[in-house]
Amino acid sequence: MLKNVFERVGKPWRPAAGDEGFEIVRRRLFEPIESEAIPDRDAAIDQFIRLYRSNQHNFPGECNEPDYRERARRAYSVHPELFRRLYDDWSTLDRFQRTRGVLRLLAKVVHRLWVDDDRGLMILRASVLMDDGAVKSELTRYLHDQWEPIISQDIDGRASRPFALDKQLPNLGRYSAARRVARTLYVGTAPGSDSNQPGIGAERVLLGCAQPGETLGTLSDALRRLSDEGQNIHQDGNRYCVSSKPNLNRTVEGQGERAAPRP
Repeated sequence: MLKNVFERVGKPWRPAAGDEGFEIVRRRLFEPIESEAIPDRDAAIDQFIRLYRSNQHNFPGECNEPDYRERARRAYSVHPELFRRLYDDWSTLDRFQRTRGVLRLLAKVVHRLWVDDDRGLMILRASVLMDDGAVKSELTRYLHDQWEPIISQDIDGRASRPFALDKQLPNLGRYSAARRVARTLYVGTAPGSDSNQPGIGAERVLLGCAQPGETLGTLSDALRRLSDEGQNIHQDGNRYCVSSKPNLNRTVEGQGERAAPRP
C-alpha cells in the first residue's frame, strides 16, 4: 500500500475546487475500497455521526447537516474537517499549492501513521504527528522560521509541554490528549494566526481530535491546561489559537518566577 501512495503522489494532477479536491487526493493516496470493506467504512463513519449527534453542543452545527455523512464517505479515510482546513486555510499561504500541497503533506502523514500502525477510525487534524521530521518540515516550510521552536515547545515532541502533560496525568496520557489537542490547534490556527480574528472555537477543536469512544471531557481538560500553560497558545473567550507571538501572561509569569528571591 505504501508503495502505491508514493507512486500516486508523482502522477500529474489538475487544479480542483471545493470537495472535488478531497476525492482527488484520496484517490492518489489510497487504493479503491473493495466491496467487502465498504460495510466497515460505513460503520466507522456511522460511529462519528453518532458521536456528533449525541453531543450536539460540543461540535459545530455542520456535523448535523443531512449531507455530512456523504461528505465523510467521499473523504474517507481522511476526515473532511482536515481536508477543509488544508484547502481553506493552508492554501491561503504563499507557495502552498492547494491540491499539490495537500497531497505532499498527507502522503507524509499517512506514511508515519502506517509505520506506527495507527488504529484511528479516520485521519484527523490530531493525527498529523509533528514529532516526525518530514511532517514538521511540510508544516513549517510555508511559515516563518520561528515556528519550528514553537512546535517543539508547545505542540509536539518529547521536549514539549503537551508531551509532559500526557506523561504526568494518566487521564490525559491514555488518549495522548494534550498532544492531540495541540496538533489540532496548530493545523487549525497557525496559517491565520496574524489575522484580525485568529483562532477556532472549542467545538472545532473537539471536531479535530475526538475519536468515537473517547471521553470528550478529557480532551476539553487538555485544551484548558494548554491554554493556561502554553507559551504561544492564546485564548480569547471561546477562541483558541497557536501564534508566533508569545502569550504575554505566560511571559510575565515566567519573569516573575525568575525574579522571585530564593528561600
